[in-house]
Amino acid sequence: MRPGPGGGLFAAEPSPTVRLGSAVLALRPGDVTVPHALAVRDALDPLVVDDAVRHATGADVAALTALRDEMRAALGDPEAFLDANWRLHLRMAAISPNPILRSLYAGLMAVVRDRTTRVTAPGPEAAAHLRSRYDLHARLVAAVAAGDTARAAALAAAHHQQVAPGEA
Repeated sequence: MRPGPGGGLFAAEPSPTVRLGSAVLALRPGDVTVPHALAVRDALDPLVVDDAVRHATGADVAALTALRDEMRAALGDPEAFLDANWRLHLRMAAISPNPILRSLYAGLMAVVRDRTTRVTAPGPEAAAHLRSRYDLHARLVAAVAAGDTARAAALAAAHHQQVAPGEA
């Protein structure tokens, strides 16, 4: 609805932004699963990483470094590790100057957080798995800090390959 030229209201075609929001709101809760949200998040990761490399300030790098350190400190606690990992992803997305990318990414991460009921370490090699995840994220933070777009892009691709289905 929009105001008419002489008062009153008239119906108008919704803007693309309103249509996008309506399309998301039209999703039924059962249609939105963690694997679906992670698939889209993973597709957006290269954009998030590229924006982080290109637009990170000293304060952004300090925040990412602190979150990387939280991941390292949580290597013995899979739940705390995953929480720090998610916060690192969200902080990286917050660097982007693209409001659509930030909003979609944050919404997808909210779905993942809200619908993840438990965290299980992957078998007897859990410590090695978490360590490799940490190492990749540490290298990614270093690439952002260095402004190295090529290395960051390669690490974003490696991250996608390293994440198992249902894992974040």
